[in-house]
Amino acid sequence: MANLELPNRSSVVPAHHRQPLLSMRARRIVKLVLIYTLLIGLSIPFLLPFGWMIATSLKKSEDVFTYPPSFFPNSFEWRNYISGWTVLPFNTFLKNSLIVTIAAVCSSSRARRAPGKNACGPNGRNDVVRAR
Repeated sequence: MANLELPNRSSVVPAHHRQPLLSMRARRIVKLVLIYTLLIGLSIPFLLPFGWMIATSLKKSEDVFTYPPSFFPNSFEWRNYISGWTVLPFNTFLKNSLIVTIAAVCSSSRARRAPGKNACGPNGRNDVVRAR
């Protein structure tokens, strides 16, 4: 038989010994940048209505319904917040919202706890919503 010799392949490195294209740290950084870019891009449609609400609350009342609408007010009217707090019983609205929120949190925590455990008040009673 003929003596067949393979060509010298000492310059070829096996696949498991090759250096990765990007290091692990660089891959992690690229992955985080892509994730945060995606999250920020997807959050913009949800944040735009909130920004529009804040911008509209700072406009003069005659500037609210102008056409074409503008996102930023010509002049900031901080008095809108003061008049909104004083014209309506805003303290009552705030108190009622806090009572409902605390009651909802306490009742939901009672629902997930084992029977007999105290959730919000002594003896497992929900003392927050009791009328006074």
